[in-house]
Amino acid sequence: MAETFNRASSALTTSFAEIYAAPTGSGDVTVLLSANVANVDTISSADVYLSIYSGGSALTGGTLASKIRVPPQASMELIANKVVLKAGESLQAKASAASDLEMTISALEIT
Repeated sequence: MAETFNRASSALTTSFAEIYAAPTGSGDVTVLLSANVANVDTISSADVYLSIYSGGSALTGGTLASKIRVPPQASMELIANKVVLKAGESLQAKASAASDLEMTISALEIT
């Protein structure tokens, strides 16, 4: 099994959108190491939402962050420990204000 470190970044919108997708091979897994969100707005706070999806639908119990307020010009880590994604699962995120929040995911892919 090969191990590969990977990173994905995106500015968040007000609709859930895929930020990171795990490899899709049989038996593949991803260990999420970090989900950092930064508020690039200089005046307003914004809320972040982060969930695990599979086949285009949110997993029951897969909410990692729900309406977490990020102050202006601040950042925070949303994964306090590691989270495992199975083959074909993805992370989707949204913000309460478009273009205020930027998210970076770091992951270890085991394929």
